Amino acid sequence: MTSAGRLTTQLPEISNLVPRVAPFVGRDEEIAEVFSLHAEHPAVLLHDPVDRPLGYGTSQTAVAYVHTYSRRYEMAWTLDCGRERDPGRLSERVRQALDQLCEAYETARDEELSGPFAVNWLLIYDNVADPDAVRDLLPEGNARILVTSRTTGTWDERARLEVGPVGRDEAAKIFKEVATLDQRNADLLAGAFDGHPGQLVRAAEEIRAGTVTPEQFLTLADIVRMAPEPRGSRARSTVAAPRRPGHHPGPDRTSLRTLILRSPVCRDAGSYRIWIAALREHTDVFLDDRLTADFFIPERVDGLLDIAFDESGGPGFLRALATTVEATAEAAKAGQETARDIREIVEAAAARWPGRNGARVPPPRPSAVPVPAEDASKFLFFVSWVNRDDHAKEAVAFHEMLQRAVAARRGKHELSAGYMDYKTKQGAQWEPRLIEAIRTTRLLVPLITTDYFTSPWCRREWAVMMERIRDVGADEGSEPVAIIPVFWVRPLATFELPKDFTDFQYRALGGPDGEFVEDVYDLSVARRKDSLHDYVQNLAKYMIETAAASPLPHLPKKQVMELPLAFPEANGEAR
Repeated sequence: MTSAGRLTTQLPEISNLVPRVAPFVGRDEEIAEVFSLHAEHPAVLLHDPVDRPLGYGTSQTAVAYVHTYSRRYEMAWTLDCGRERDPGRLSERVRQALDQLCEAYETARDEELSGPFAVNWLLIYDNVADPDAVRDLLPEGNARILVTSRTTGTWDERARLEVGPVGRDEAAKIFKEVATLDQRNADLLAGAFDGHPGQLVRAAEEIRAGTVTPEQFLTLADIVRMAPEPRGSRARSTVAAPRRPGHHPGPDRTSLRTLILRSPVCRDAGSYRIWIAALREHTDVFLDDRLTADFFIPERVDGLLDIAFDESGGPGFLRALATTVEATAEAAKAGQETARDIREIVEAAAARWPGRNGARVPPPRPSAVPVPAEDASKFLFFVSWVNRDDHAKEAVAFHEMLQRAVAARRGKHELSAGYMDYKTKQGAQWEPRLIEAIRTTRLLVPLITTDYFTSPWCRREWAVMMERIRDVGADEGSEPVAIIPVFWVRPLATFELPKDFTDFQYRALGGPDGEFVEDVYDLSVARRKDSLHDYVQNLAKYMIETAAASPLPHLPKKQVMELPLAFPEANGEAR
């Protein structure tokens, strides 16, 4: 059948393309732009955003382009380049694909293929690791070619097109089509995600399958933030960006990701949770709940590698990754070769880390993983609480939920992390990290209980923030807000609140409309999760507004342990 006689959506007779993915929305402009670019450039590159190589659907955009303009082509053929980095193997793979094409042509036309490729033939070099590597592998003739890749190489920017996040309207359409949501819920969910089409579809499928309800997923969407910007894996662009300290782009990260996903630690959600628990024991780098959720293990691994290849992780964290994978492989009696490969890549990356001078540093013992002081100073807020087993699970979950709510509402380059002491207050690593965090954080969020006023560390944390407020030197009544109490378990009416606290009790946030609320602990254990969600969202908004209103000076480190503790009268002490 000639192109003129085909249906609009019917592929050419000579084609190996997969069916168009459903749903596929939000790429109309990109598809039209590819058509325009092909008028001047026989070969066009479709690539991810240069700073976010996270797989935004370049391959599916290429397939959709062929389906949209199918009548323009007599042949459409995909060459699977499989992110092959070895030039020899890539050349062989392309040669085999072109041989298959010639065989398909001769079968369909009953004639031998000779001469250069015609202009109405379309070849897709799909999933290319390095766009520059396929330049010499393009066939002779005037065939139109699409190259899909996560990077740009040195490709002429006039002949390439970025395929980035889908818009909010298109995201809402995905939720409506896949999960059959109404417009209101679809719009709410669309606004909570970052426009990553694959993540949007998977989230919608979770709702359709009944794994979570739309209402629950509204909270999960804030928590997971499905497509976070990678901090440690920037794609190459035509103009090389300056390398930051501790910043290692390149094949190390890609290879590690592949190997970790093949290893026993990612066998299933349970194995992954056990691995993260072990990793937390081997490092004091903060690992929040985004890295332990059961959803989409590959994205969780991406988050770990973001940390590993950024300043917040570094060689110590990389080696902790390798150590825990090795231990898991040994226990499982499987994956030891993969674990050895991971160790080899980690040691090579650690040896090249800026400041290492190429020297190999032996892997640290688990208890010797260093905690750089500057890591602990990167906290917008500090959750102060009495660390007790009977409410630890709920308190930690509240902190992590609050942190996600804050992060979701701040710019990607704005500070949004929170600090909370998760573990027993012991060990050489714990105290310096806590001191650094409390003396530099912008906000204190104390979880108020009766025991709070007698806990030595809670009293010290409160005293530090009060001293920092005084250091501002503002007139009475115009001091910056630095302490926002949360009534976790409200003291009984018979309990006399300390004088240092009475003025602050009125800053405890009410419900979504300012009315009196139950203790937040009660909300966290009750079935009324919607009330807890509303409380956390309003608290996050208030914290962001407060933090933006005025700065707060840091307290010199030596003063932290020298200040008199707060609430002396509650402890029978003289002022």
